[in-house]
Amino acid sequence: MATDPSRWPFSARDRGFPGPLVPLLEGNGHIVSRSSSIAQRSDNPILRYIRETRAELAKVTWPTREEGLRLTVIVLIVTAVSSVFLWAVDTVFSFLIAQFLRLV
Repeated sequence: MATDPSRWPFSARDRGFPGPLVPLLEGNGHIVSRSSSIAQRSDNPILRYIRETRAELAKVTWPTREEGLRLTVIVLIVTAVSSVFLWAVDTVFSFLIAQFLRLV
């Protein structure tokens, strides 16, 4: 005979059950099978996050080795050009500020 769940307004922890037994109890106070307790444990937010992350990573189209090398070379070239540009701008401004300070 099943107990009406509305008669059990408190969770298992509220009824004073120790921590390890909580996953073994349903909201209506009945002991559930091990498979149900495992399903409840998989609703852990960290495990759900890991599961969803793995699912999303499986959808990713990863670049081939050649594409990865080509993109790496492009990044290195852009970084080198940007560094030279910033060095030149810094040198020009340093020179201009030095000239200004000599006048003052």
